Amino acid sequence: MTVGFDLYDSTTLNRLKNCATKPSYFFDAKTNSDLKSAFVAITGQISGELRLTK
Repeated sequence: MTVGFDLYDSTTLNRLKNCATKPSYFFDAKTNSDLKSAFVAITGQISGELRLTK
């Protein structure tokens, strides 16, 4: 997963997009609120995939 924050350079944004495993794992946050929403979404995706065993 990759997150861009307050970035407007297309080269950097494309690099971050290409680093993400899939398009839904890239977040382009322009504001503080967008950044918070990105991390809430990431938390939701990660917690749905976690499996703990003993």
